[in-house]
Amino acid sequence: MEVLREGEFSPVKNMEGENSPATARQDLINLFGRWLRSAGISIPTDSQGNVVGLIEISPCFALEEEELKSKIDKHLQFNGNLHL
Repeated sequence: MEVLREGEFSPVKNMEGENSPATARQDLINLFGRWLRSAGISIPTDSQGNVVGLIEISPCFALEEEELKSKIDKHLQFNGNLHL
């Protein structure tokens, strides 16, 4: 089985810098940003392609991209922080 690493794995091995809790959190925010863009929502990114702002999607709301697409309001405006 082959999967895209950025959608399945983000190691936490260091307290700071690469492979830290901060990078794992940003990877999860970027994953949720991709899900929202796929659903037609405009999500701003910085020059490195990272989502600007915070996004958290509870597994009680959606476990995957397709489930999110079926539940999200297509007119949602992202203002920098989103918790679903």
